[in-house]
Amino acid sequence: MTPQPQPAAPPPSGRADAAARTALPHHRTEPRSGVDPASHAFASRRIPMRYPLVSQLAPLGALLTAPGCARAHLRDTLAEWDMTAYQEVAELLTSELVSNAVLASTDEQGHPVYVNGHLAVVVFRMLAYPSSLVLESWDLAPTPPVMRQVGVWDESGRGLLLVDTLAQRWDWKTVANWPGKCVWAELRVPRKAEA
Repeated sequence: MTPQPQPAAPPPSGRADAAARTALPHHRTEPRSGVDPASHAFASRRIPMRYPLVSQLAPLGALLTAPGCARAHLRDTLAEWDMTAYQEVAELLTSELVSNAVLASTDEQGHPVYVNGHLAVVVFRMLAYPSSLVLESWDLAPTPPVMRQVGVWDESGRGLLLVDTLAQRWDWKTVANWPGKCVWAELRVPRKAEA
């Protein structure tokens, strides 16, 4: 058995432009919802869902348009999974997670970086379980996310504070065969009020 490659060491600058080129995050292929186009005519006979449900958006260029694309994918997927109760909070979290991934993929002047001649990418993935939803944002910068202290009048820097406030749990990880990191946030199904 061959040993699994280890994540690349963090580049000295901690920026995505210093990361090695690699493949996309690995994930299991799961049925999205058990619904194919032909079954819409027989909606009452839907196949039961098998958890976890996994939906991964194609890699996005690390540009300012990426958060909007991720939010659109989130809305469509939550509607397909019949999980629209998560939508409002999940959209806020998606915006923050993907925006932070884009920010991690820029240089000191705020310009997109290129890795081996290619625009850095971010990947957005969703995993649904019977009682929770996990949102993942992958970027090529292996440095950990940092919750900053911001002043009252600062216009940015509150992203992770918002994630920390809205998510049940959140964290980050590095993964073999991916030179950067994945920041994830979990939402749980709200408990119904006691009658």
